[in-house]
Amino acid sequence: MEKKLGTTFYTFTTHPNTSSQINRITDRFFTLNSLNQKCMEKLDLYYNRENGNVYHEGIASEIPDRISQPLLQRRVETLIGRKGLKASYNTGKSYMKPLLNTLHQKNKKESLDLMLKHLSRRGFGGLKCTELKKDYMKIRVKNCFNALPYSQSNKKVCFEMAGILAACGEVLMGEGMDCMETACTSQGNPYCDFHVFSHGLKTKEKKDEIINSIHPPEEGLVKHNAFHDPLRGETIFKDGSSLILPQGYMAHYQRELESLLGEKPTKKMEYILTKKSSIVTANTIKNKKAAGYLHSPVNFLLREMVKQTQSRGFGIPIVQEFYPGKPYLRLIVKNSFNAHGYFKARKPVCYRMAALCAGFGTALFNRDMDCMETKCTAKGDRFCEFIVYVNPHRRIQSGRSQKRSIQEMATLASL
Repeated sequence: MEKKLGTTFYTFTTHPNTSSQINRITDRFFTLNSLNQKCMEKLDLYYNRENGNVYHEGIASEIPDRISQPLLQRRVETLIGRKGLKASYNTGKSYMKPLLNTLHQKNKKESLDLMLKHLSRRGFGGLKCTELKKDYMKIRVKNCFNALPYSQSNKKVCFEMAGILAACGEVLMGEGMDCMETACTSQGNPYCDFHVFSHGLKTKEKKDEIINSIHPPEEGLVKHNAFHDPLRGETIFKDGSSLILPQGYMAHYQRELESLLGEKPTKKMEYILTKKSSIVTANTIKNKKAAGYLHSPVNFLLREMVKQTQSRGFGIPIVQEFYPGKPYLRLIVKNSFNAHGYFKARKPVCYRMAALCAGFGTALFNRDMDCMETKCTAKGDRFCEFIVYVNPHRRIQSGRSQKRSIQEMATLASL
């Protein structure tokens, strides 16, 4: 029988340089929907109210902002050096390959064209093949998502994009392929150029997690619209530049990081960056839209948090306890995106979901809030449960003190 280790708490300090960087980049994202409107294409997304899945072109997906994955990559590189970029490359290659297999055609040129257009619609950038041979190809990427948080770098940085293009090569050529970046916008080049080549080894085909999340859209789904700029390879959803990732992609990346960094550093890093980004997003929504709801801006923002979580494929949040004016919130999330692919975890694993709740809670109550996850589907629970509370500036112990800790959090709500 699996031993339950109690509640996991998330209380960390934000890196000082991260805040201004996220604000600067996110401010730019929220103005992109007013640019290039004439060439924008409409994308149809379908939301399933019963299980919380969001489908893009028949594939269950999750939709974070465009900067989130590259920011994590940069932070990993800062912590452990270039070897940490292996997680980005491996995730892009292994998790995108089953998706790209669904687009494979007999004709190589047509097949590659379908793949590159599909990746562009998902917001990875404007992709174009500049050379295609029997055992290698060259791909040029305009506005590559992977280089966004980098500037004036002395090295090439697009490892996740390289992994995705290596997966394209393996699907196309039917043999083991690798990818190397030869030019990068982070070094001042106008494009990112990639060389995909054979490494001479056969690929080991195995069933991947994404196979379980490929389904045709069903009847009765709720339709949402996104907008795609084919020239820039950028997709706008909910007023922000976004990536449309296959369901389970971010959880897979989290497990890759845990294998490299360990559980605690991964938790800390993901929580810090996601919370800060969530605060910026929530404040932008509040400043732009809540002005028309002055009679109840708090209730409005809470409803928007639920809508954003659902429409982005992050899960189905259900508020359990909320008292206007008191900085305390308890909610459960069904089908949390963060727990996909985990089996018999010893502790809660939804670091990003907890950070999203903490970020929205901070904007909701105008106080620095934190979040603890008390139940998690990765441990075998029926749903994930989160408590958003005022940070008491101390680390609360788990285990036997769990019930007392929750009571303390509830008491803080009355302060």
